[in-house]
Amino acid sequence: MGNVAQMRRRRGANAIEFALCMPIFVLIAAATIDFGWLFYHRAVIDAAVGDGCRVGALVDPMLGYPTTVAEAAIVLAMQANGLSCEAVDCQPEAAIVGTMPYMAVHCAITITYDPLFGLLAGNQIMQAEMQRRLEWQRESTLPPPQP
Repeated sequence: MGNVAQMRRRRGANAIEFALCMPIFVLIAAATIDFGWLFYHRAVIDAAVGDGCRVGALVDPMLGYPTTVAEAAIVLAMQANGLSCEAVDCQPEAAIVGTMPYMAVHCAITITYDPLFGLLAGNQIMQAEMQRRLEWQRESTLPPPQP
């Protein structure tokens, strides 16, 4: 009989403890999700720039312009990973740098990151860059390097 009376007295304390601890757990869960969203964006733009730069470096300049192909491949890689350029306001850029025989395509992207909850990281500008050596280097077909 003593246990039943003790449990009745404890019932209200459990509700109060739950009410005090629940906001902290929700805050921790929301912060974890927000950081995951931030790292997801970072991983997607890094992978997209890598893919776009790789595709641009493999293009034969007689068949297509490497920078145009690289920029299009960056946008496609982002879409394949679930981010559209309309949603994150992305600006892919590619340029040919260096001189023969070390010419390379330099790829970059800048996006506006919008957090889910905004608890720990607010709106940010994220950037990723990569440079890959051009596989096809023909002096007569490549444009002059850009500064």
